[in-house]
Amino acid sequence: MTRVRMLPYVDGPDPDLRYPLSGDYDVEEVVDVPDDVARRILERTGKLEIQARYPRLLPAERFSDNAPDRRAAETIRAATAPEETGENSTAVWMHIVNCCAGWKVQPTAKDFYDAVRAETPTARQKALLQTWAAEATPLLMMRARAEGAYTWRSLVGALHRAGLTRAPATLFLNTRALPRPGHEVPEYPPDAR
Repeated sequence: MTRVRMLPYVDGPDPDLRYPLSGDYDVEEVVDVPDDVARRILERTGKLEIQARYPRLLPAERFSDNAPDRRAAETIRAATAPEETGENSTAVWMHIVNCCAGWKVQPTAKDFYDAVRAETPTARQKALLQTWAAEATPLLMMRARAEGAYTWRSLVGALHRAGLTRAPATLFLNTRALPRPGHEVPEYPPDAR
């Protein structure tokens, strides 16, 4: 057996391309692989590294299309006025200002709002969704939802349409899925009658 470094990556709009994450590889692992597999990896790439796969994003139908209840939304959202929600989401705008600062034409929160709702996203919309899927934190995703930028179902549907079914965001988004029929989790603590 040979020890090989496993690095995370993000699927891009082109399923044949893989985009390694930059910066801190906090999910980096070392795995043991058979020697013949390690030899093929070394011959193909010149290094003993392989790219890990994030879990596949569940289908959009498994996610809620409801907005969060008002009280929950008010505790988490960054927006303080109604004009800072929906297509003008403050959470989305703050993230885009930081993550897309180097873009030739910097996108807006409205561009992201439109990308989530696009039936066939353009290359720019796919890139914007890819940025969100790769870099948005769980708290940021919850804030954007609380501000009406999307529902879980609409975001997941947009990621599927853009071909982004394996990304860092899937680790969190899959925890937001509704249980499959017949697999509902009983309330806890159970009724003690």
